[in-house]
Amino acid sequence: MKMADKKILFQGTGYRILDFNDMNVVLELQRSTDNYKFQGYYTDIQKALHSIVRRDLLIDRAQRLGAKSYLEQIEKVKNQLLQDIDKHLNKTATDDDPLSLDDLLQ
Repeated sequence: MKMADKKILFQGTGYRILDFNDMNVVLELQRSTDNYKFQGYYTDIQKALHSIVRRDLLIDRAQRLGAKSYLEQIEKVKNQLLQDIDKHLNKTATDDDPLSLDDLLQ
């Protein structure tokens, strides 16, 4: 089964997390409108989300940032993740999707 056929567990701004198998999820970063690039395997959604911040995956590395600007960008990414989670939880409150806050933030 190709990655494009995998179920999207969580979709955020510039990234998505796919169900890979019983033991792993896949993190992909968005490169263009419908083009995603494999970023890595993780044991759960929480670890994939954590790696976005820990590894600076949504920060443009080509841009040279001073320490203050870098910390501001990290804070911006954290806030975006929280907004993505909130948006997902509000969406699933009306859907039959079983993914809950506990699933995202174990």
